Amino acid sequence: MKLAGDEVGRNGTGALWRGVERAGAAVPIALVVLLAAIANGLVVRVLEEWSLPGRGGLLTGIGPFELVAVAVASLMIIEARGAGAPPERFGWAEVMVGLALLVPSSAASWGVVLAYGGLASFRARGEARHAYLLLSALAVAALWSSLGVKLLAGPLTAFDAGLVGWLLEVCGTAPVVTGHVVTVAGDHRLIVLSACSSLAYAPQALVAVCAVALMGGRPHASRLLTAIAGVTLLLILANTARLAVMALSAEQYAFAHGPIGANLFDGLMVFSAIAAGWWSSRA
Repeated sequence: MKLAGDEVGRNGTGALWRGVERAGAAVPIALVVLLAAIANGLVVRVLEEWSLPGRGGLLTGIGPFELVAVAVASLMIIEARGAGAPPERFGWAEVMVGLALLVPSSAASWGVVLAYGGLASFRARGEARHAYLLLSALAVAALWSSLGVKLLAGPLTAFDAGLVGWLLEVCGTAPVVTGHVVTVAGDHRLIVLSACSSLAYAPQALVAVCAVALMGGRPHASRLLTAIAGVTLLLILANTARLAVMALSAEQYAFAHGPIGANLFDGLMVFSAIAAGWWSSRA
């Protein structure tokens, strides 16, 4: 036997569900879900970075390449919606993503971005499909930076320390490099951590350049490969130069590691990713 309360409850739930779906016709639900997952993945890193002394860059805790990739992919998805892409539905996949985001883990959030971005790309078409795949690729890069780099921290940080030692020798300083520690005259030492490794963010550079290239048009294959190689090389050189300045003295460390050095470095990386990606899309 049906009860009036049960019927009202079902009608109310159905109306709420239909209302959410109608909202999805105007707002890219998949994009909102992915941005929430990305924000959840970044919040732990941001809090950790801001807790360290001497930090305060505009993008503290957020990689410049992540910023470019997310911004470009979001614009591509919004433009695809304006061009008449089919409306997205709010279903059980979105509910499961919301529950998964309750897990207080940055890696778990990026895993959600990877999986749900793949699902969204399967549902989408055209430019939106490319954009969702870019966000999934960004998740892979973020997981590499947070998990893969830690597993290979020894050789990666030793590689950067070796580059710093080489650059200081070229500049006339005689450093002593032991593993991931660089020592110059006096008691000042630079300890290269995994978060400072150039190769930790090279995959993010690849995603950012590809994102800008796809937004600019059909990228030229050889130009795209050249742009990716160029930005990766610039990332390594710029990071090595910044670490070398930090190794000189405590005062230089405060300058290069603080807001001025961080903002200059991030600004250079953002500009290089946008310029290289746009250049690679020009036939």
